[in-house]
Amino acid sequence: MIHDELISQHFADQSVFAESLAVGQISPGPNGLWVVCLGYFMGGWKYGLLAGIAIALPPLLVLLVARIYERHRSHPVVQGVVSGIEVGVIAIFLVVMGQFLASSSPSVLSAVCFLAAFGLTLQKSVPSYAILLGAAVAGILWVR
Repeated sequence: MIHDELISQHFADQSVFAESLAVGQISPGPNGLWVVCLGYFMGGWKYGLLAGIAIALPPLLVLLVARIYERHRSHPVVQGVVSGIEVGVIAIFLVVMGQFLASSSPSVLSAVCFLAAFGLTLQKSVPSYAILLGAAVAGILWVR
């Protein structure tokens, strides 16, 4: 998706994108740092520095928000905001799942897997990886 967007908007061409991705993959550190190489190839050290700041800023902001939250988590306003965010996340999840199900052809297996996964998730006693693994095994066995 990033590739298509950068190429279609003429921010990068295919060779620069491929070269920056290759340098980023062979370099030590997180894989996301390839954008620093892309910035450098596109506009020199200034763009590389800007790309490095842009990739580091979101996690630093999350840490700042987490620290502020820990300090004020018992305040009624903060609890209200968190409750509102929870409702919003659930609503977005339901809309996305509705769109996903509408675009696919649901079967008996998918309905059974959904209900079983939903029930197990509500119990909070089964880890999510076990639910995903169980759904994958059920799908494999159903196809055979």
